[in-house]
Amino acid sequence: MWITLLLTGFSLAVYQINDRIAHYFEYPTSTEIDVVPSQNMTFPRVTICNDNYIKLSGAQELGEHNLYVIRPGAFLGLMIMLDVNQSDYFIQPSLTAGYRVWLHEPNEPPRMMKMGFKVGAGQSVNVDVSVIKISRQKPPYGTCTDEENYNQVDCEWKCFNREVVKVCNCRPIYMKAIGNESVCDYYDERCCADKFFDDFYFQNLNQEFSCHCPPACNEIMYPAFVTGARYSNNILAHLSSVSKYSQKYIKENIVSVNVYLSSMQYTKLVTTAGYSVMSLLSDLGGALGLVLGSTFLTLIEIVEMLHEFIVYNFAKQNLPEKKQKK
Repeated sequence: MWITLLLTGFSLAVYQINDRIAHYFEYPTSTEIDVVPSQNMTFPRVTICNDNYIKLSGAQELGEHNLYVIRPGAFLGLMIMLDVNQSDYFIQPSLTAGYRVWLHEPNEPPRMMKMGFKVGAGQSVNVDVSVIKISRQKPPYGTCTDEENYNQVDCEWKCFNREVVKVCNCRPIYMKAIGNESVCDYYDERCCADKFFDDFYFQNLNQEFSCHCPPACNEIMYPAFVTGARYSNNILAHLSSVSKYSQKYIKENIVSVNVYLSSMQYTKLVTTAGYSVMSLLSDLGGALGLVLGSTFLTLIEIVEMLHEFIVYNFAKQNLPEKKQKK
């Protein structure tokens, strides 16, 4: 009876130990969410591109320094008034006339092809911004990288640049030069580069080209809640009186964008190891103690007993040989 119970307990202990070790090597993670108040919030970089991306009439240089805010609200943000200038549009690349806006980190290059939101002409748009700071775990608990000055968007864009040059033997006009390759003409850009771009991003060809671009271990995101309304007749009359534009032109071309923080606090997402070495050792000790009534000292005693047993038998086998030699 005692042997049966001992074997049963030993089997349960082996099963529990195997289960806990397998769980440890799955490298589980847990995510902690916290809302942190702040006295000084970094304002996001606001990138704005005209839907007419073929011709760039001009842009105002705002400087290289970062902007900060110490108060939230619609009256304490960044107010921009933009001119769509539809008469300057080339072959219509978009079904709309307006701008695409994207909020991102100051050191992150814009990816206007696939990110952002659109604002149309003839209206005032409010962009209510919140802040999320993400901290990810490095391998084996995650896939992020803490490489200095690394950015996932920039990594993907460089990979796309290399591959489109290989496939099309030229680079689109909007792409930075990576060598002495020529700029694609209109036919090559439409029939090769643009098609490759769609396949690369929307058909997941970036995985086929081995673009190893993991997310950064530390990242800031700026989700936005966008609302807008058309200019009132009084505002149209006022804008027309203080500018050289007619009310008709303002309706068709002018848009104002107001970007501001919703509050002086940010959401913090931290990924941590969900099962540490100490947790593993605790579970193993619990399994041994529960079903076998053993502890760490018990294991040491067992190892010591096995060692003495082996030494004793080894000495016993060699003892007759020594007597014969005498």
